[in-house]
Amino acid sequence: MPLPHFAPVLAVVIASVALALPTRAELAATVRLSTGEMRLTNLGEVDYTLVAYQIHFPTSDLLSDQWLHIAGLTDASITGDGSVDPTGSWLIITPTPVMDELPPTSDQLVEGTVTGLGAVLSPGERLLLGTIWNPSTPRSIEVFASDNNAPSTSIAVSYIQPGDYDENGIVDGDDYSLWKTSFGQSGDALLADGNADGVVNLADYSVWRDNLGAVALGPEVVAPLFTSSEVVPEPSTLVLAILALAGVRAVALRR
Repeated sequence: MPLPHFAPVLAVVIASVALALPTRAELAATVRLSTGEMRLTNLGEVDYTLVAYQIHFPTSDLLSDQWLHIAGLTDASITGDGSVDPTGSWLIITPTPVMDELPPTSDQLVEGTVTGLGAVLSPGERLLLGTIWNPSTPRSIEVFASDNNAPSTSIAVSYIQPGDYDENGIVDGDDYSLWKTSFGQSGDALLADGNADGVVNLADYSVWRDNLGAVALGPEVVAPLFTSSEVVPEPSTLVLAILALAGVRAVALRR
């Protein structure tokens, strides 16, 4: 049966509407099972402007002294290098620094921007947060983040197998290609540094080979540490932090 004469026009309209639909940013978190390194990655098709985030754990076992926070390190503050946020200053909310030092461990890591627009993560860009997870503890990290265009949302967390260098959830040939192109590089935050010794070498090839085909794991559910008669804290610190930071930002803008 021949198509109605208006079918081509309808197809053009549908295509135009599809093109006009806004794409969105999508933030995800990965944790390496072997090293405890954690990253935030923008999996979306548009920029993600990070203004605050919270990492929550059931017990005080997050390695806060290994946290690569934005505040004072990679923001535009006096001590920051501006590599993550070149326009604004960030503030650590939790845990509370003592004499400019963080405690060794904590159950929450929370920070947010005080001035500027936030840290812009382009599509595919990763933000290394340090080796903050202890591999001997449960896979029970929760992550909440807020961008410039949306309230705080829960972020999916995947636990990445050794050798999954591109962190896409499976150890495969793409990871070998990444190792090959990275061979000989040294420094921090190298994706193909499987044993986290600061250099990509043959040892990292062995990590890939020994885990070929392995897939990522999801979070674990752990028993609550509180009885029904006790008050169970909820991971709402980020919401309160955002409200507090909004007040600080408003004061800064008036000055």
